[in-house]
Order: sequence, then structure tokens, then C-alpha cells
Amino acid sequence: MDFKNMKFTLWQGCCRGLSAKGCGRQDRQLNTYDWLADVPGNSESTDLVEVQFKNTRKGYYHNVNHLDLQKGDIVAVEASPGHDIGVVTLTGQLVKLQLKKANLKSADDIKRIYRKAKDVDMAKYKEAKAREHDTMIRSRQIAKGLGLQMKIGDVEYQGDGNKAIFYYIADERVDFRQLIKDLAAAFHVRIEMKQIGARQEAGRIGGTGPCGRELCCATWMKNFSSVSTNAARIQEISLNPTKLAGMCAKLKCCLNYEVDDYMEAMRSIPSKDVILQTQDADYHLFKKDILTGQLTYSTDKNLAANLETISASRAHDIIVMNQHGEKPLSLMDNGKVKEPKKPIDLLEGADISRFDKAKRRKKNKPKPKARKLTSRSAGPMPTGTSRDVNPPIRQRDKAMRSRLFTLFFALAALMLLACCDDGRVYDRYADVHVEGWRSADTLVFNIPKQQPGRYRLDVGLRYTTDFPFKSLYIGVDRTLLGKKHTLHETLNLPLLDDDGHMLGDEGVSNCVINFHVSEVNLQQTDSLRITIHHLMQRDPMPGITGVEVKLCRVG
Repeated sequence: MDFKNMKFTLWQGCCRGLSAKGCGRQDRQLNTYDWLADVPGNSESTDLVEVQFKNTRKGYYHNVNHLDLQKGDIVAVEASPGHDIGVVTLTGQLVKLQLKKANLKSADDIKRIYRKAKDVDMAKYKEAKAREHDTMIRSRQIAKGLGLQMKIGDVEYQGDGNKAIFYYIADERVDFRQLIKDLAAAFHVRIEMKQIGARQEAGRIGGTGPCGRELCCATWMKNFSSVSTNAARIQEISLNPTKLAGMCAKLKCCLNYEVDDYMEAMRSIPSKDVILQTQDADYHLFKKDILTGQLTYSTDKNLAANLETISASRAHDIIVMNQHGEKPLSLMDNGKVKEPKKPIDLLEGADISRFDKAKRRKKNKPKPKARKLTSRSAGPMPTGTSRDVNPPIRQRDKAMRSRLFTLFFALAALMLLACCDDGRVYDRYADVHVEGWRSADTLVFNIPKQQPGRYRLDVGLRYTTDFPFKSLYIGVDRTLLGKKHTLHETLNLPLLDDDGHMLGDEGVSNCVINFHVSEVNLQQTDSLRITIHHLMQRDPMPGITGVEVKLCRVG
């Protein structure tokens, strides 16, 4: 048994090249620098030891057998049931501080270290780890066969092979009781299911972000705070969902990094509604550079006209002057009128007689001989006119382009008329609550009486990147008031693809997507009432900003 190779394999699986003073990708995320390592008696000050396992899982154990443990030793620790194999990452006084951060509520959660790993322990460990990939593939197939909306991202076997932890992600609540039974029957081990988020999965897998650096969640981030589009608005970042989303299809964690600095800098910037009054004109805020404190003002509220860039402190001084009824001469810091720029003479000092010399040479050139008309000319010409039988190629190309442009605009006009003529007889839009769409908020659309015939009913949604799921379940009730008949329908409307990208047409701040619901036959006495409410468990439902109902005649 090659114990050294076994030890190196465990090192690779647990912490990607751990050393006494440094660490690999996963260990950089969990490792605490032991600045008390060189202090005499530090390791004997407590029997608590920090042990790390695969990826980001670690635990704390009592060294009851008083083993001489150093950072990097492979040990067998107590588990439930059996034992597990891990790597010692911290000893001594700092373990107590780490234990407080772990927030262990009971001393019973701290188990024991049995021994340093032996050859037999490492053989079982290697055999268990070799089964992880095949187990993950097989477990995904079992979950898919049961129709569960979940993804099993990783499997971790215990060191003795008696237990397996299945890490999964799911958008909604999952009933995996039958899945546990099938997994236990297939692999004959004890099953533990552990749910993780999309950001945690990205941290476990790793990767490179659009900034060119390794993902923050895979290197140093341990806690994930919520990120909203408000952070992008504060920093004046374009609300493009494809650019704001990270590798996990969620909003980038780095959007929160500089929000506090921007909010602090914005305190010194005047409001956009404040108008600076000078003796020559009134100035409106056109754009601003938040971090540098430079403000650009325009004399027109909506256009860039007579732009002047000043500092935020100068803007505050002018505001105070305006409040006291004073108007400075200009926006400049010295209060003086800005001198107009002198026009630049591009021909200053140039010899313009060179053009005359060129004209003289051109006049001395012999005139080209006139072409004779042949019998191939098209028809007689009026007296006093002349025509070139073979016009230049450039003129023919210009005429061809003119005809093509005319044809293109004619086709575009026909397509526009065809698109607008969709038989729409009803189109109403309703906003939802600002804090989210509550299940008690039922949207009612009363459609007046229409001509008898067949109509198409469509429902449109406006939503933002705050919507947390891939699809939205809504209930649609159609009531024919003439017949007092109500039809209830439940619709599953997909809003995001498998990569988390929005399926609707992107706008400035949200996306719009339309769905065809059904066709309705209306009689002479029928008027239609449509009521819509959402059926999601989360209440209120964030990200939905409005609902639109359309009725179009089709026959």
C-alpha cells in the first residue's frame, strides 16, 4: 500500500494543495491564518482541532487521545455512523474563536478524533471517493425518473463508505421522500440530502468571471448577501440582465462591493431637480460623475446645449446664492463670464495659390473627343439636346440603388401595415403592487360586448431580474356574463431559460413577454370578464411589475 500517494490524493480532494502556510482554491475560502503557530505551548492550550473534508465542509473535534497533531495531518474522526477521514487545518487557541463563529449550540456537536489515518482507512477512503462521480450520474437519472424539479450537483461519501451526502439545488420546495428510498436501495448507504443555492453551487464548481479573475464565491466569499437591481441603479450601471448576471445566472455579488462608496459620494451631489440660476441662463443637471464629484449642466432640460462642467462644491455655492436671491455671472468657479473660444483658421500661413496652378494645368489639357451616336441609341432625341449613349457605370449604379431603396421602403410599409392589422379589439394593462404581486391581489379586466365571432385571448407579463424562479403559475378565470358561465384555467408561464436568462423582449428596466391563452366564441349578448391571480407559494411574488390582457378577432 503506497501511503504517500494516498495522502497526496486526499490532499487534492480536500484542499487543492494545502501547505503549512498557504492553501489552494477551496482552502483559501475556509482557511484561517494561524498567527499563533510559532507561540510555544499554543497547540497544548486546548484539545480542540479543526478538520476539513471535501470542498467547503469542515468540523471541530476533541483530541481526547492527546495525539501530536500538526496542520496537514490526515485523521480518522467520529461520524454518525462510523468514521470519516479529513485533514487537520487548525490547532491551538484560534480554534476556540472559530468555534464561536460556527455557532454550535450544543457541546454534543463536537465529536472525537479517533486516530491518525492508517493504510486500511486510506484504502476505504479511496474506494468510497472513486464511487462519487458514478453515484452522482445515477442519482440524477433517478431524480429525473421521479419527475422532481431539482439538480444534484455533487455527492460526497463518508470516509468509511457508510454514508453519502447529496448536494442539490431547486427553485421550489421538493418532496424527496421517495427519492431517498430509491437512492438507499440503489447504493446501500445512508442518505443525507443537503440543499444549496445557485451561488454556493458556483463556488463548489469554480470558474472564471467576465472580469478575468476566478469567481469570488470560489476563492474567499463565505457568506452571500442579497443583491438587487437597486445596487446597479445607484452606480448608474445599465440594467442589462445578461451583463448583470454572473456565472450562477443570479445578479453578480460584486454589485454590492462599491454601493456604500457611491451612496457616500452621492450625499455631496445636488438633486437632479435643482436648477442653477445665473445671469445669462438657467442650467439643468445633464450628467454626473459620482466618484469624482464633477457635474455637467445644460441650458436645455432634455438636450445637451451649452454644456458646463463644474464641481459639486461650486454647485452647492450657487444653490446657496440662489436661495439668497443672488445670481452669479456664470457657473465658473471664479464667477467670471467664460471667454468665447477664438475660431481656428486652418489656412493660416498656407499658400492657397497652389489651387490656381492646378486649374491652369487642367485648362491646358486637350478636350476628349465626342463619341459618335450609333444606331443602338434608344429613339430620336429632341433638337438642341445631347445624350451619351453609354452613361458612366457610376450613374447606372446610383440609379439602381435608388430603385432598390424605393422597393425596400415599400416592402417595409406593407409589413408595418400587416403587423398593425392584428384585429385587436381590447388591450388593457394593470400594474401590480410595488412590493410584489400578492396572492390576494386579483386583477380584473372587464371586456365590453363585441361583435359575434371567434376571438384570441392573450396575456402579457412585464417582469424584472428580481423574479426568482424559471416560470410563473397563474390562475385565469373567464366569465361570460351573458351566460353566467365561468371557466377556470391554470397556466405555467416560462420566464427564464435553463441558463437563467430572461425570455422576454428586453426593455430599459424590464422585459415583456406575451402568451396565447385560448380562443373564445362570443355571441351577441356576451360580455367577458377576465380575472388573474398568481398561484406561487412565495407571497408577495417579486419581479412582476404588470399584467396585460389582449383580445383579438380571428374570425
